Amino acid sequence: ATLGTLLGLADRVDVSASCSLLHVPLDAKAERDIDPQIARWLAFAKQKTQEIVVLARGLSDGTDAVAAELAANRADLASRADAAITRDPAVRARTAAI
Repeated sequence: ATLGTLLGLADRVDVSASCSLLHVPLDAKAERDIDPQIARWLAFAKQKTQEIVVLARGLSDGTDAVAAELAANRADLASRADAAITRDPAVRARTAAI
């Protein structure tokens, strides 16, 4: 569900991770060997926790309170969708053949 859909249910919704973060790497920003373009698309434990805080704040304070974070997330999603490295025709052909 989108954050806007849940706004009326803020008093009945708990925002949390869907699973334990115990085995998730700690911080994507600490990784030095990941292409910076790809690193923007990753969320390790620290980033996932920050995302949970943003969603909880948006749920309690409204989407305007987290507009900048939501805009940054949309930009990251768009950059991934537009990135040439995510559109390898050979991989898409093999996947389609499954």
